[in-house]
Amino acid sequence: MYDSALFALFLSTKNLLDTCTYTDWGEMTKEKQGGKRKFIALALLSALVTSFFVVSGPVSGAEAHTGDITATAACNAGTGEYDVTYTLTLRNTPPGQTASTMWRIGSQNFQGTPNSAAGMDKGPISSAGNGQVVLGSHSLPGTTVGNGPWVYAYTKWSGGYGYGSDTRVEGLKGNCSKPFDWNWQYAAPTCDGLTVTYPADLPAGQANDVNIRVKNMETGEVRTFNFHNNTGTWSGTQTFDVKAHPDWPGWKYYEFQWTQVAGTNYHWQGSLICGTQKPPKPEPKVERTPKETVDCAANIVNIVITVKTSDPVWNEELYDWAYGEPVVTTEMSTRPLTDAERLQCAGDKPEPKVDVKTTEKVSCETELVTITKTTTTEVYVLDGTKWVLGEPDVKVETSDRPATIEELNKAECPPGTEPPPPVHEVDVKTSLDCTTETVTTTTTTTDILYVWNTETRTYVLGKPDVKVETSTRPATIEELNSAECDPTTPPEPKVKEEVTTVIDCATETATDTKVVTTIDPVWNAETRTWVDGEPKVESTDTVRPATVDELNGAPCDPSTPPPPVVNVTSKEVLDCTTKKVTTSTDVAESKPTWDVDTRTWVFGDPVVKTSVTQRDATAAEVKTCPATPSKNTPVPPKTTKSGLAVTGGETILPLVGGAAALILLGATLTILAVRRRRQNADA
Repeated sequence: MYDSALFALFLSTKNLLDTCTYTDWGEMTKEKQGGKRKFIALALLSALVTSFFVVSGPVSGAEAHTGDITATAACNAGTGEYDVTYTLTLRNTPPGQTASTMWRIGSQNFQGTPNSAAGMDKGPISSAGNGQVVLGSHSLPGTTVGNGPWVYAYTKWSGGYGYGSDTRVEGLKGNCSKPFDWNWQYAAPTCDGLTVTYPADLPAGQANDVNIRVKNMETGEVRTFNFHNNTGTWSGTQTFDVKAHPDWPGWKYYEFQWTQVAGTNYHWQGSLICGTQKPPKPEPKVERTPKETVDCAANIVNIVITVKTSDPVWNEELYDWAYGEPVVTTEMSTRPLTDAERLQCAGDKPEPKVDVKTTEKVSCETELVTITKTTTTEVYVLDGTKWVLGEPDVKVETSDRPATIEELNKAECPPGTEPPPPVHEVDVKTSLDCTTETVTTTTTTTDILYVWNTETRTYVLGKPDVKVETSTRPATIEELNSAECDPTTPPEPKVKEEVTTVIDCATETATDTKVVTTIDPVWNAETRTWVDGEPKVESTDTVRPATVDELNGAPCDPSTPPPPVVNVTSKEVLDCTTKKVTTSTDVAESKPTWDVDTRTWVFGDPVVKTSVTQRDATAAEVKTCPATPSKNTPVPPKTTKSGLAVTGGETILPLVGGAAALILLGATLTILAVRRRRQNADA
C-alpha cells in the first residue's frame, strides 16, 4: 500500500518538475515570476495533500504498474545499416493481469510522453505479467551520427490502468558500413572500348591503371595497351578506347583478348573481334567498248574495240582496294553479217507466193465428207543481201465433216445400220436446302429407245421414259455447317444512343457528346442461332457554335460591352459688328444595349446635347470681316473628331473654350465694376 502511495507522490512530483522544466524563467518579469512561485507553492501543497490521502487510504494494485521502453543499436555488416531494437520492460504487474502495447516511431523532435494509444500505428503486442517484450525494430543509415528518432509506446493493462513511455537510441558514431568487395566486376569490352563503372566506396589509391590486350588478326601480333592516370585515380564511369591510345598502331582488324582494371581481382578474358578484315585483291576491271560499221557490199562488219584496263591498288587510308588509272588499247577485227544485218541491207521482205486448191469426197460408210486442201507456198529467202524465191512448200490438209442429207442422197448411200442399244440411266442426287434446312434425295430412272430419223438419216433417241422418286428429311446441324449454309437472317443490332451537350460560355461553343452502344448479333454455329455479341461503345465529341437559345439557356453572361459612340460637331459664326465668335457644339452619344435574341451589343438612337459659347474674335478673324460689317460671317471650319468615346482630349476642347469664355466675361464685369466705383468716388 505504501509503495503505491509513494508512487503516486512520485508521479505528482514528476509532473510538477516537468512543468518547471519547460518554463523559461529568464524571460519572466518579477510580477510573473512571483505568480509562478505562487503556482508552484500551491502545486506542492496539492501534492502533499494528495500523498496524505493516498498514504492514509487503500491503494489499488494497478496504479503501480510500469512499462519502460529501451533502445539498442547493432551494426549490420551485411547491409551497412544500424539495426535498432526496442524492448519494453514491464514491472509491478498484479498477478493474473494481461497487457496490450501499441507503439510508433516519431521524428527527431520530442512530442511528449503519450497518455493514450492515439496515433500509434504498430501493434498491438500482447503480454502477461512482468518481464521484457520486444516491440520491434527498424534500420537507420550506417552514416547516422548522434541520436535516432523518438519512439513512443503506450501500455494498457486488463485492470484498466495505462502507462506511456518514450525513448530513443543515442550516441551513434556513423561508422557502420559493409566490407569492400575486391571481386567487383565490370562490363565486357565492346568495339567502342572498355567501359568501367568504379564503385563509390573503392579505397583510395586503387583506380589508376587499366591494361587491355589486343591481337592483330592479320599479322598475329599481340600488344597490351596501358592506360595510367598520372594525376590521381579514376572514379564514376570511364571508357578506355584503344583506338584513342597514343601507341595505337592503327590496326583495322583486331581481337580483344584480356583486360585488367586496377582495384579489382576480376579480369575479363574472351574473344571480341572488331574492325574489318582486309578484302582479297579483286580482278582487274576491264571495260570493252566496241564500235561496229556495216559494209553491205562486202557482206562484213568492221569492228573497232576500245579496251580500258584498270588494275586494283591497295588504299590504306580507305582500307580497301581502289582501281588506278586505266590503260587504253585498241583491237580491230571483222565478222560476217548477221541475218538481221543482211535483212537490214536487203530491205523489206516480199510477201510469200501462195496457191490453194480444195477437193471434197463423200463416204457412205462413215457418212462423212473428206475435205482435202493442198497449199503450195513459195517463200522469199535471203541470198546474200538480196531476196529470191526459195523451194516450194506443199502442205496437204485433210478434215472430215458430217455429210448433209442432200450429199448422202446424191451419193446414193444406203440407210443406216442396226440401232444402238437402248439407254438406261439411274441418277441419284442429294440436295440440301439451306432455306428449309432439309435434305432431299431424288432418284431419276430414264429409259430411251433409238428410232430412225429419215430426215436426218440417223438413229436418234426417242421419247424418254422417266421415273422420279423423291424423299425429304430434316438436315442435321453438321450437314448444314458442312454445306456452308448461310446463317438465317440476323436480327437488327441493338443500338442505344445518348447525346449530352455541354455549353462553353467562354468560347460560345457547344460540345455534343454522342455515346452509341451497339450489340451486334453473333452466329452460333453449334446451335445455329443468333446470340448477342459483346457491346461496342463509341463516343464522339462534336464541337459546334452554340445557338443563341443554348447560350441564353446556359445561361451565359453577355460579352464585354463596347464603349459608347460619341460624335462631336462644332460650328462657329463671327459677328463682325460685335467682333464676337459664337461656337455651337453638338455632342451625340449612342450607348450600347444587349440584344438577347442576337446576343450582340446594339447601339441605340443618339442623344444630342448642344452647348453654345461666345468669345472675342482674334485679330486674324477680324481681318476677314468686310469693309461693311455684316451680322453673321462664317468662320473657317476647324477639324473635329467624331465617332469617339468620351474618354479624353476630344471632348475637353469645347469645355476649355466655354471656361475661357466664362473667365473672359468675369474679367470684363470686374473691370466695369472697378471703373464704376472710381467714377462714383470722383463724383
